[in-house]
Amino acid sequence: MPTKEAAHTYLAEKLSFPAYYGRNLDALYDVLSAETEVPVCLVIYRREELEKSLGAYGALLLETIRDAVRTNPNLQVVYDGDER
Repeated sequence: MPTKEAAHTYLAEKLSFPAYYGRNLDALYDVLSAETEVPVCLVIYRREELEKSLGAYGALLLETIRDAVRTNPNLQVVYDGDER
């Protein structure tokens, strides 16, 4: 993820976010924390590279995802392909 815009575009495409998705951390939290009927597992590869390329924003993005996982019981995150 070379830019925060690229990160939001990628997430929106892969997770089929609604068209109104705001492409910021608040909007990311809102869509991820909304309880889903089916389990969703996010697999994040190369976490260190993401944090390196996005700097502080990368750390905030990962923190936002972790916060959403704590809120949405059907959302899980796995880092670097670890066991699900």
